[in-house]
Amino acid sequence: MSTVLADFWYGCVLKTKVDMLDDLVATRPVLRLLCRIPPMRAVVLLVLARGYDAVIPNWYTYGRLFTVLSALFGRRNVVLFEVIDFGVRRGRIAEMLARRLLGPCLRRVVLGIQVMSRFECGLLSERYGLPLDRLHFVRFPLIWERRESLPYRDPAEPIVFSAGRGGCDWPTLFAAAKRSRWKLVVVCARSDFSYVERLNAGVGAEIHSDLQRQDYDALMARAAVFVACLREERKSSGHIRFGHAIEAMVPTVISATACMTDYLTDGVTGAAVPPGDKDALASRIDGLLADATERRNLAESAFDHFKAYNKEEYFAALNGVLQTCLSAR
Repeated sequence: MSTVLADFWYGCVLKTKVDMLDDLVATRPVLRLLCRIPPMRAVVLLVLARGYDAVIPNWYTYGRLFTVLSALFGRRNVVLFEVIDFGVRRGRIAEMLARRLLGPCLRRVVLGIQVMSRFECGLLSERYGLPLDRLHFVRFPLIWERRESLPYRDPAEPIVFSAGRGGCDWPTLFAAAKRSRWKLVVVCARSDFSYVERLNAGVGAEIHSDLQRQDYDALMARAAVFVACLREERKSSGHIRFGHAIEAMVPTVISATACMTDYLTDGVTGAAVPPGDKDALASRIDGLLADATERRNLAESAFDHFKAYNKEEYFAALNGVLQTCLSAR
């Protein structure tokens, strides 16, 4: 039977028998202490993974380092889940390092990489020289739990609600709001708060940061339209906020970025606008605010489109990816 060691929470929900790193170090005080430091955690995982058929590191905290270490020690048993790589803003130096240093290591050690858009399969293949058969697209579930839809309720006040932590195109949103003068409510990351407040000059939006989930849901319940105004970063971003709006039965206007192609069908799952186009954004929101029937139809069709695919199907697909990777050893 294949053995798998994981340090990513997906390991806990896979049907394949997986050992979790935290469980292995729980009774070893020194290793537990070292695991608090991300680079040392990568080293501990590398040492303990010897003899396992596959190892699933945490891409976000030390994944690149672990890949390089695995290559140095001649391993070829790495499986990477939910890989969101750097975006276009990192520039040419990052691209050069990716191709010259990380690319050869990934080609040598990875059995497979899961991404959340087909676009990223092509991107990572080009960036790192990976064969396409090692890249696996598994769509992220925008409706997390299996359930029936909430009843659609059109709010009395036409509030436009926008929120997000990463990939947010706040300048385009506020430029559109200045043109159209909706009642805008925004939730941003604390690190963006001062910047968003400066953009808010002359707009008068209600701005919040780092809300508790119940407070966020209360704002969503007041919204006539949700806006996911995204930068084109060539990496996955915006899926969770999009899903929250769909679950809340709030129609969404969303930037049609490359990584949203597998989720966004204009007029069915959301109202698509070109990234960075303030006029198109303003016009699409204005149109939805003026048409209660279109708002309702969009909210209901989005939920109907995604309701059959939730976390259970997602984790089953990830387990299938893992089995494919183990078979390729």
